[in-house]
Amino acid sequence: MMGLLAVAAWTPFGVIQPAYALPSRIDLKDVPADVAPLDVDFNGEIRLLGGRVESGSARPGDLVAITLYWQALHRPSRDYMVFIHLLGRGLELVGTEDAYPGAGTYPSDVWQAGEVLSDRYVIRLSELARTPTRVRVEAGLRDRSGRPMAIASLDGRPRSGLIVVDEFRLESTGPDDLPQVARVYRLGDAIELSGYDPPHLDRSRQAIVYRLHWRAIAAPGEDYTIFAHAVDASGALIGQLDSPPFDEDYPTSWWRPGETFVEERWVPLSGAGDWSGARLLIGLYRPSDMARLPVRDVFGSRVSNDSIPLEIEPASIR
Repeated sequence: MMGLLAVAAWTPFGVIQPAYALPSRIDLKDVPADVAPLDVDFNGEIRLLGGRVESGSARPGDLVAITLYWQALHRPSRDYMVFIHLLGRGLELVGTEDAYPGAGTYPSDVWQAGEVLSDRYVIRLSELARTPTRVRVEAGLRDRSGRPMAIASLDGRPRSGLIVVDEFRLESTGPDDLPQVARVYRLGDAIELSGYDPPHLDRSRQAIVYRLHWRAIAAPGEDYTIFAHAVDASGALIGQLDSPPFDEDYPTSWWRPGETFVEERWVPLSGAGDWSGARLLIGLYRPSDMARLPVRDVFGSRVSNDSIPLEIEPASIR
């Protein structure tokens, strides 16, 4: 009985009060230095100074805490609702929150001109979110009808598109599948191709489909692009598609030592052609100067043209 009384006494202060706490009023100079300045205006009344995710990484199903920093340019004319979207792979929605500031304890129509507010939100990530990926945190304001408020930059020009206040890493869950071909190559100093699943011809798409198994040996430090060139038996180019890993949703600069990734990719083929004896040549290059990362095999020998040959499954060509 005493235990139940203690829980009942604690609940208003330990659960209810934090959940419905007023946003913190702070000085403009107290907005954390690591918050990237955003400075966009909503309806000419409220400025979003920026935002910050408390943790740099999470997993599907986790709770993610986000703080937004607002400034009232003058006393707002109405009560606005805050929306926050967490956007994962392919900008799919992996978490969302629609709430009034301070869970309704301090509506925007009573904000005072010039005051700066720090308002915290906690959002649960979808269990089904695809990993790995970087998650973009989009924020904005709506009126009571659900209509998003007009956005402008500081010079008054209208803005459109996503208003991204921060990003964080959504980590892989569980072990990856083992590659069907366990052939190891080192690309540069930080990235290893630990194997691949043999490319096969997808006739419905007239494309070669393949899967790469990557491992980060160290932090790559910059973003690289994967090149994939399909060549026929004579070496003539019959298909090509260069793109960053995961279509830029998890670029190599985000990779951390020890992480492993499996990505399915494809290369469109040109014309009908004779695809018997075709091969796929893949590697990485730096977009700024198109320089390929040096490739070495498991014995340390440099691979010709710094491109790794992947034999296409013969059965899929027939």
